[in-house]
Amino acid sequence: MRDDLRGWWQRWLTRRLPASRDITLDRRRIFIFLTGTGATLLLISLAIFVAGIDYGNNLLLGLSFVLASVLLLSIYHTYVNFSGVRIQAFAGDPGYAGAHASFHLQLSVQDARRQRACLRCDWAGSEVEVAAVGEGERVDFYLPVARRGRYRPPRLHLSCVYPLGLLRCWTWLDLDLCTLVYPAPRAAVALPVGGAGERRGDRQVLPGQEDFAGLRAYHAGDSRAQIAWRQAARAQTLLSKVLASEAAPAPMLDWYFYQGVEREQRLSHLCWWVLTLSRQERAYGLRLPGVEIAIAAGARQQQLCLEALALFELAR
Repeated sequence: MRDDLRGWWQRWLTRRLPASRDITLDRRRIFIFLTGTGATLLLISLAIFVAGIDYGNNLLLGLSFVLASVLLLSIYHTYVNFSGVRIQAFAGDPGYAGAHASFHLQLSVQDARRQRACLRCDWAGSEVEVAAVGEGERVDFYLPVARRGRYRPPRLHLSCVYPLGLLRCWTWLDLDLCTLVYPAPRAAVALPVGGAGERRGDRQVLPGQEDFAGLRAYHAGDSRAQIAWRQAARAQTLLSKVLASEAAPAPMLDWYFYQGVEREQRLSHLCWWVLTLSRQERAYGLRLPGVEIAIAAGARQQQLCLEALALFELAR
């Protein structure tokens, strides 16, 4: 029964609050009800009102009316403080299994002269308090991710009890976001290159040798003698020489190198080598069952390989 009720609730929310990356809160998206403090104040007001009628005491009746007026005015001010807030969601940044994926929101209001105050954002256990929302307030969330693959975060819970804490406005927003979760990198000693995986024709430059082989962007710590001053003057940016007296074959990272190793552990080792070779600015390729990524270098190559590892044997 609990599962049926949860399914009915999610279907109702989907119909009433459809997914979107740009949402402005209005009466259709806002729920409001008494907090515990507000309910206590209401009961006290009713008790005082009954006592005032029973004893014919105008002072008690006046006090009960004042408390009820405060409660009624709080309904208006709490709703006005919550309505009109615009939530814009941006694409999430990928993460690694067992760590966190980051998502970025911007909260704003059309009339910056009437700022919204004390908004609370709760997203998959990550809570952020926004003191004031004006022309634009960036909010960053780091959501825990357990497994590799595509991660779609749950609904964002946005709430407010301003100004007196007697009533709570809240909403549940589906921000239609999705990001990739890569395998958790795990260090491995041996480079996972099989006999069939080495391509003798694909070769890369090894830095640190004597022969000139090309240019690359300047890195902090490069010696002055390594800087290509003439080319840097023409390009208007610092360039460093890459030296190589011999070339070495670019590795093809091979799934079958780790025979007898569990699948997720294989992917973690391959992920670690992708990151390591990318940091070293080396060219490399990746071979998985049914997937082969040609040897290349750069940020685009790293992205392709990590995506292949994240989605390996999963529905795309």
